[in-house]
Amino acid sequence: MKRTILLLLLLVLLPTLPLEAATRKVQYVDTDVVGGTGDGSSWTNAYATLFAWEAQNTDLTGVDQYLDVYCRGATVDTTAVALNGWATDVTRTIAIHEDPNHYPSGTWSTSCYRLVPTAASPALVLNVQVSYVTIDGLQISHGNAAIQYGIQISSQQTVKNCILNGNSADSSLGIADVMGGGQAVKILNNILYGYTLFGIALRGQDTTAYNNTLSGSMYGFYISRAGGNTYIVKNNLVKSSTTACYYVTGSGGTLTTATNYTSDATSPDAGCGSATITFVGASDFHLDDTMSGTLLGTDLTGTFTTDIDGDTRDTWYAGADEIPATSSIVNNWWWRRRN
Repeated sequence: MKRTILLLLLLVLLPTLPLEAATRKVQYVDTDVVGGTGDGSSWTNAYATLFAWEAQNTDLTGVDQYLDVYCRGATVDTTAVALNGWATDVTRTIAIHEDPNHYPSGTWSTSCYRLVPTAASPALVLNVQVSYVTIDGLQISHGNAAIQYGIQISSQQTVKNCILNGNSADSSLGIADVMGGGQAVKILNNILYGYTLFGIALRGQDTTAYNNTLSGSMYGFYISRAGGNTYIVKNNLVKSSTTACYYVTGSGGTLTTATNYTSDATSPDAGCGSATITFVGASDFHLDDTMSGTLLGTDLTGTFTTDIDGDTRDTWYAGADEIPATSSIVNNWWWRRRN
């Protein structure tokens, strides 16, 4: 009798009991790996390319896992990658990180992992077609003038802390969304330079774009307003665009901007156009010390708290780089997981 009552109570309570969280699985990509099994289970057994890792096409919802993938290696990864065929959801996610122990810290580094395809096709370096994916800290460029996109994103995806180098050839777009649909795209703390057409192109998703640094394209920020989409664009820094640092076409949706600085007069925000923007060097897009106390942005602490180097954002400068009040680099995987 007691057993029957206990079973009945369990049946009543079971729907209200909390579900166990998805389990974390870590995998590794090392372009310098020698030997090993190539199953990504450790640095010794790492995948040799991100393309080889992607070929798993796992149903993460079925195995109830979320993935953290770490990439390293001084040897260039020369194969373009399209993420497709994976099954993900809000808790069974994919995060692809630069190895925090071999991290470029805001300046392009040939000793750290970099994805630089050499084939003319496909025309995208990294095409993210799976939802709930984060690209964190990767170096992206191209080794063929026919490649037109750095990263293409679509829905429920985040690109943050990345360095994208257009190589000043025929690469048209740094980060671009898929035209005509999707939601919840986030573009945070990235440095983009050398793209001939657009640095960041927003063309049809609900998008948050905060604290990106863009230099040297025809159009830095390009926003094509459409439908009922929401665009929130704050604290971006755009310099040396040949036509316009900031360009908006269309009138659909809702566009919210704040403290976006441009070296020309195209900033949408009062007092932020025709700004003096001085970087450390021609290919070093950290803010020069002479910028201290200028180019101040909007405090976005509720969203994230660090810059591309891992420095704490205490003053909140615009762009990917913070001039910290104190030395506060936290370059470890805890920072990568937290932000």
